[in-house]
Amino acid sequence: MPYQLEWVVPEFVIYETVSGVLTIDEIIDSAKDVADMVASSPRSAVHLIIDDSEVTQLPSNDEIMRLRLPKIERFGWAMVCGENKGVRLQTPIANRVLGNRLLFTTSFDAAMQKLYDLDHNIPV
Repeated sequence: MPYQLEWVVPEFVIYETVSGVLTIDEIIDSAKDVADMVASSPRSAVHLIIDDSEVTQLPSNDEIMRLRLPKIERFGWAMVCGENKGVRLQTPIANRVLGNRLLFTTSFDAAMQKLYDLDHNIPV
């Protein structure tokens, strides 16, 4: 799974695109990179928007349930944008494992609007 991370609102909102086959090792690597970005921000909450529209294969539910990642301090909301039904079916399971607050949206713009509604500290 190639993934890319970038700040879309510096210090407040990270945007991640994922594509291809999603493996447990890549989930762990991605989570470490997100944790590093959150740690680099002085903000009280940092949010993540994940575009899953190009994911072609996911780990099994059993693999996801066995996954244990450390809690990321100051992690706010995770927004999954896209129409990938496989990801939508498995994400609630991963959400319980990872302990994130999670919402689904249909687009990046909808995700940003929801974040603005939830966190009034994000600059417009």
